[in-house]
Amino acid sequence: MQENEITLTMKVKSNDPFEFKDKKNALEKLAKLDGTTLKNLSELASSEKAVKKFNSNIGMIKTFMG
Repeated sequence: MQENEITLTMKVKSNDPFEFKDKKNALEKLAKLDGTTLKNLSELASSEKAVKKFNSNIGMIKTFMG
């Protein structure tokens, strides 16, 4: 099976160098996810309600992780 690869150029803006580094690292991690997981996260990111719910429950989510 042929492996597909794409190089993307994205504008990530931040006045805070620490926030910029966090965004860059997060995007690099997302690029390594399988297609199904990435698609599911994309669907969540497209919903303002889902993003708010995710952020308000991040403590509980982290508890499930370990």
